[in-house]
Amino acid sequence: VLQRADNVLNVLARSEREGQLWLVADSKLMLSVLLRNDETKEQLVNSLSSRLRGLCGDSVNIEQLPYHLAASAVRDFEAYGDEYMAIEALTVAASCATQKGDFEFALLLLDSAMLRINSYYNKYYPNDGLLPLILSDVEEEGESSRIECDSIDNICECMLSVRREASCAYAGVGDKYASDVNRNA
Repeated sequence: VLQRADNVLNVLARSEREGQLWLVADSKLMLSVLLRNDETKEQLVNSLSSRLRGLCGDSVNIEQLPYHLAASAVRDFEAYGDEYMAIEALTVAASCATQKGDFEFALLLLDSAMLRINSYYNKYYPNDGLLPLILSDVEEEGESSRIECDSIDNICECMLSVRREASCAYAGVGDKYASDVNRNA
């Protein structure tokens, strides 16, 4: 893990120097994923503290670094124009919030991700009559809206990430029904 993180930090530094925005965003996202695990984070912080501190400066607590990196990756992917990866980065940011017990914030991030999935889908298949995707639709007879995924390969994988994190976050706030809807969607 240490070697992988060191390699990602090297790619990040080189990509920033060369202005390769997508690689910058992807490197931040990979570091965020590596740092979500508390045991791994401790190992990396002990070994690479000065390099990691350089990523966030003094304004961000090292405990918040995984979220900070994921949120920064969202902005970078948006600036690059990669909607799909921005959605993935939002899902990682939500996972960071869930791990810290901030389930309400995780749900806000996931709602944003779901809105982006709708936009992404509608960009390629406008006016196809499918309902917008939502995390949980309790008012509509307990059924969540669905989308057929045969048409866009990436949508299903992306939705799976969002739904998995939504299930965890809803469970965290004690909403078993919404958790089940997202787990079984």
